[in-house]
Amino acid sequence: MKQKFENQSYFNYIIKPFLLLVLFILFNNSIYANKINITDVSIIGGSTVQKYNFVQFSISWENSWRTTTGPQNWDAAWLFVKFRVKCPGGNGEYVSSQGATSSSTTITVGSTVGLRVGMPVKVTAGNGVITPGTVVTAINSATTFTISAAPTTALTGSANVVTGYTFWEHAKLNPTGFTAPTGSTITPSNDSLGAFLYRSEAGTGTFSVVNAQLRWNYGSNSVANNDIVDIQVFGIEMVYVPQGAFSLGSGGSEVDAFYKYPTKTNPYSVTSETGSITIGTSNNNLYYSASSSGGDQTGTLSSSFPKGYDAFYCMKYEIMQQGYVDFLNTLTYKQQETRTTNSPSSSSGTAALVTGNLYRNGIDIKTPGVNPSTPAVYACNLNGNTTFSEPDDGQNIACNYIGWTDLSAYFDWSGLRPMTELEFEKACRGTQTPVPNEYAWGTTNINTLTYSISNSACANEVISANYGTTIGNAIVSNNSSTIYAPLRVGIFSGTSGNTGRVTSGATFYGIMEMTGNLWERPVMTGNANGRTFTGLNGDGKLDRTGNSDVTNWPSPTIGAGFRGGAFQQDATYARTSDRRDASLTFLTRDKDDGGRGVRKAP
Repeated sequence: MKQKFENQSYFNYIIKPFLLLVLFILFNNSIYANKINITDVSIIGGSTVQKYNFVQFSISWENSWRTTTGPQNWDAAWLFVKFRVKCPGGNGEYVSSQGATSSSTTITVGSTVGLRVGMPVKVTAGNGVITPGTVVTAINSATTFTISAAPTTALTGSANVVTGYTFWEHAKLNPTGFTAPTGSTITPSNDSLGAFLYRSEAGTGTFSVVNAQLRWNYGSNSVANNDIVDIQVFGIEMVYVPQGAFSLGSGGSEVDAFYKYPTKTNPYSVTSETGSITIGTSNNNLYYSASSSGGDQTGTLSSSFPKGYDAFYCMKYEIMQQGYVDFLNTLTYKQQETRTTNSPSSSSGTAALVTGNLYRNGIDIKTPGVNPSTPAVYACNLNGNTTFSEPDDGQNIACNYIGWTDLSAYFDWSGLRPMTELEFEKACRGTQTPVPNEYAWGTTNINTLTYSISNSACANEVISANYGTTIGNAIVSNNSSTIYAPLRVGIFSGTSGNTGRVTSGATFYGIMEMTGNLWERPVMTGNANGRTFTGLNGDGKLDRTGNSDVTNWPSPTIGAGFRGGAFQQDATYARTSDRRDASLTFLTRDKDDGGRGVRKAP
């Protein structure tokens, strides 16, 4: 059974934020994340009449592939864009209006120019009081707007000044009009939230393209032609899981594994995405034992519950620490408070520092925010000195202490969604015949020799001793006693030039660390809350407090369990079909909690 430990927080690695731009000009930067490197970002071309332009960039990442044999799949970058409109006046980060008065949630000011829906606001002078975390909900006229909560002390008199602070928003991309450079394919999502970029031909190794373009419909984001904006391009490495039938359960001795009723040694075949699946004790139903936390052993998975038959993309790696830093740095201060353990003092609103190096989690606050509307600056600082984000500060280590609400907020923000238990097993074994008691790499053998590492916390962290050369590698309690914490993502595929599925610990499709390292958090089939999940994607934004708000996602209290094991569990927990904690309700952020998201293929 999963154990409870300290209540801390944190998160992964996408591609680090880039650059400042004006609608027509900007400067360049280069940042690494998940081995993705995006450079030369610029805004070019477009139409001020139709209100669109092109976000141009170059991109590369290591260990890329596209294969026409075996699983016949590829890896890809999920790309999305965040922007913020610079406020007129001041230093561009805020806009203030004097003489503010209030009537319930309606605020009257001299001018609403520069205010945007979603913008955090506070009273910076006068006798009125607006609760931290309050945001603009509507611009009603040139002089009035509404906010999410009525002032706790009404605004009266000319001395009141209301200030709004600039914030990051998700850019809406056009499904056509993009430019895919030679050798690449771009497939935009149907909901305008992002696009997949990947190889157009078979190949392996580092993949690079220059001057790719995505069309940003800035008018759809209510951005005017003369607005000045900051922009960031993010990329997350994904793996394409093709459409196809697959099996649930292996027929082995895994705890509470799926099977086709009434015979425990018979795996259950998933042969359709849209057909419903009944869980129960009639012949040929999907069923499982519930000796541990397997679930309630009843219910129906509706036609809209994601079953894994249809093609989807899955994150190649678990969320890394730098990705959580990047995520935090696009949130308002109130949202950051929800997604971390720091909280403001009652007087100044500054945040208490979060100490780094907690089971190799090095996320720290570099500069506490000075008020609830101004985000703090977060960074990695695993080596414990006074300089942040050095090469050995753990940016590429899988990020632990991610509670379910943290994880779902990250998925919502990035336009991804949680995976289901069914998709977890499909992503591991693919369409292959199940092997009883197998791990994600398809065999029953796992290395139990105690690992040692070199280049600790660096981007090239590597196993230096006891790497298995003929059997599967993954970090579980049997081999983690000298480390007892998560490792760099993809570490086993980078040892001694290894690329084999078994020794690199890869799934059938090339997804890394689905066995061990940190727990995966699939949507449960073992309770009614999980079974209501319909697979909606995140919409790129969170509610004002920093929580996900997507319909029918598992609730904060129940609906997402644990699969795949972690560094502090023994190897039996890590077998692909083991479900002993699949319906465990666990609300505390923990040292071995991580995760990754998925998205249905366009």
